[in-house]
This record gives sequence, C-alpha cells and structure tokens, in this order.
Amino acid sequence: MRNQRVSSAELTRRALMQANRLGAELFFPHEVTGISVRGSARLIHLADGATLSCHTLLLATGVSYRTLDVPGSERLNGAGMYYPRVAQRDS
Repeated sequence: MRNQRVSSAELTRRALMQANRLGAELFFPHEVTGISVRGSARLIHLADGATLSCHTLLLATGVSYRTLDVPGSERLNGAGMYYPRVAQRDS
C-alpha cells in the first residue's frame, strides 16, 4: 500500500535486514576515544583499545526535540508541525 505509515521500529528492522543482505557490518554502541585517517581508511579508536578500520564511517548520535507545551499540538507532528534546530544561548 502506498502512503502506509511505518513505525520507527519497523523502519529500523527493515534497514538492518537490507544492510545485512548487502554485507554491511554494523557495530552497536561502543565508547569511541578517537577517529583518525590513514590513507583512504578511517580509523575508529575504541575505549577498550581496539581499532576499527573502514572506508565509510556513519555516526548516528541521536536527537531529542523540545516540543511545544500546547494542548493538541502532538496531533500535528509530521503533518505540518516541525521542530527545526535553533541556536540556544548558554545561560
């Protein structure tokens, strides 16, 4: 069906299945102490002393939005109500 909504969990599941089919290696949360470049390779230095080498590095740091405290606004999320990134001043 077109325009069928897909949950975040389902979208993640599908992405992981496709990545697996295409031979991608996925590593889940590890503490990274540094990133460097050697030739065409990107090196990821982990807290446990291990070093990973790759040609493509994708960092997914996550996000959390501060939303409006207005009754009924949640029904507009994704349908016209958006929360753009804005600069915040340090207090």
